[in-house]
Amino acid sequence: DLPDCLPPTSLQVSNVLSSSANFSWTASTTDPANGYQWEVRSSGEAGSGSVGLTDSGTVPAGTTTATTAVLDPNSSYILYARSDCGSGFSPWSSTSSVTTLCAPAIAPYIENFDVALATPDCWTNTATGSTLWLFSASGGTGPNYGVANSVDHTSGTGNFAWFDGSYNTSIPTLTTVLIDISPLTQAMVGIWVKSNNTDDAAQNTLKVQAFDGTAWVDLI
Repeated sequence: DLPDCLPPTSLQVSNVLSSSANFSWTASTTDPANGYQWEVRSSGEAGSGSVGLTDSGTVPAGTTTATTAVLDPNSSYILYARSDCGSGFSPWSSTSSVTTLCAPAIAPYIENFDVALATPDCWTNTATGSTLWLFSASGGTGPNYGVANSVDHTSGTGNFAWFDGSYNTSIPTLTTVLIDISPLTQAMVGIWVKSNNTDDAAQNTLKVQAFDGTAWVDLI
């Protein structure tokens, strides 16, 4: 059977934040009398019920935008929309999956890398080449030479992040989740560093930077 009317097309998601997003679509060519229905889902097909349904709503005829503000941080969703023709509905149209931003961490903030031997959730681990920051357990396989069998400073039994700069390689960057420092009277940062430079310490410098909203500023 032919649908009662045609679906909207070109669904787009914009201004994606940690708990909200805007979305829009191109109006159906059949101009649905009752506007559109939409759903935001973390799982399940459109119209399949409450399991996986995060938000839903309707907009009147002539309106091709909507907003949701009940999303979870660092989570993936798909937006669906369909035309309401009055006598029935069109098939659903959908976007590709979109992932919300991570919520800011609230200072004071501590990261000890003990949750997993991997980049912490909501951090980024990038490099100018292919060699990234690595993560090891205390006393396990990891750094070699003068820092073999290293342990973390805090407990002696936890995990730590490290990088081998003993040869010409890429420059790695480990970036934290956004941190809200508004609860602090004065913000500061501290790290524990173990370094083994046998030839030229200038080749293995560690920079600590903070983003001031415009540019990265050297702290250490």
